[in-house]
Amino acid sequence: MFASQLLTAVSDPLNSQRFPGFDAKAARTTSAQQKAPTPALLQTRALTERTLDTWIQSTMQAERSRGLRALAGLYEANVGAEISANLWIKDTWVEELWDQGEFDKPETQLALLYLADVSSVDAKISGMMKKAGNGLVQELVRKGKNCKGGSVEAELADAAAVVLAKWTGVSATPAVSARTSAPDASAEASGIVELPDTDTVAEDADPIALADMHARRIIELASQKASDTNASAMQRAAEALGYLCLKPELKHHVSQNEQLLQALFSQAPKSNMAGLKFSAIMLARNLTQYRPVLSEEQKRMRQLQKIGSRAQQQQKPQKKGETLSEVLADEDESEYDSAENVSRRSVTVCKAGCLALLVSAVQPGAHPSDSLKDAVAEVLVSLATTQSLRGLLVQQGGVRALLSITTADAPKATQKSSQSSTSPPMPQAMRQPRDRHIAFALAKIAISVPPHLAFPDPRHIVRLLLALLAEESEPQAL
Repeated sequence: MFASQLLTAVSDPLNSQRFPGFDAKAARTTSAQQKAPTPALLQTRALTERTLDTWIQSTMQAERSRGLRALAGLYEANVGAEISANLWIKDTWVEELWDQGEFDKPETQLALLYLADVSSVDAKISGMMKKAGNGLVQELVRKGKNCKGGSVEAELADAAAVVLAKWTGVSATPAVSARTSAPDASAEASGIVELPDTDTVAEDADPIALADMHARRIIELASQKASDTNASAMQRAAEALGYLCLKPELKHHVSQNEQLLQALFSQAPKSNMAGLKFSAIMLARNLTQYRPVLSEEQKRMRQLQKIGSRAQQQQKPQKKGETLSEVLADEDESEYDSAENVSRRSVTVCKAGCLALLVSAVQPGAHPSDSLKDAVAEVLVSLATTQSLRGLLVQQGGVRALLSITTADAPKATQKSSQSSTSPPMPQAMRQPRDRHIAFALAKIAISVPPHLAFPDPRHIVRLLLALLAEESEPQAL
């Protein structure tokens, strides 16, 4: 009961559920900007940390499991880093977390893996957990590798494999940590630090082997009778593949497995589980996402950041005769992320049935979330970049899907009144990134497909294009 009340309080301290239409997130941001935490709030946080620490350090398995799941719940509510910051910086706290985990019962180990899973969105905490728990997590995967589905060992292996995939994905790129609730400045202020590099840790799991493991799991689940349990397991495997596919070489490897993609994209639309659809779409997004086009100034800024990061982390030494700029260019560029390879992957995911999933996911009856709509728009604009796919997008409902997920801020086609002699005002610049993606996708389609065939009302595309013209020119052009 206390854990439930605690999670409710920290996730909705303003009790916004009583007020429909109230934006609690914006209110929390505004409130935080206006004043520092009150003594009462600091006292509540300290009490929360002590309670969680007592539960997690308990020798009673039920109490320890409750503490691990309560802490994981804070991360699910996007307040974990803020509420529990002092726990992570306690001496040997993370090491003891995993040392005791070796002797925990399966239910408690599942709770520990759940905490490792949801906290992986924070890159710093993910690094700490990986250094301390990499060996145990890999051992759990090995133990359950040949166990029958539905057994405790198999469930632990599935959960452990997802954690390994997320740890690999987070270490591949800092972009993943954008989902964390605390920015870098807050993390530094909280005192969260990574464990020393001198610690002895297990070798990393082979990313290719991890990807193949999750691919086999999805194919196996797709051949079985549909159930909520199988859909949940498929969701976790798809989410893990999505994290792994943040690495360019793994994008190429996964895209070669047509059986996997067909199994996932055929099963996701049939499921009532929104999480499975979202995980499948995010995997498609990572496979088809093009490398951003940077201005010269942005390139210089990125190079300076790389130089600073390289000096701090003391990464791999330069080869003899190799300049620092050449090393940095090699780190940034990958042949697997070239426009040609991304275009090939886009064709592959379309052949596997991705378009049907995208269109069905944003049907009005599906009640899609804003996050899902954003992901669909990103995938469709990537697919529309490949000229040979534009006609297919029109035929399979891609244009209708795009027009159905425009935000309320997007410029709409208006009927000119016969009594008015003035023209409607010119659209202003886009306010929402999703509308920009939609406008770019429709513009690309309009290049290859006659507007009267592609669009139910050509005025939609005209006003969206005018809104694009109202923006300042950027390198990411048509």
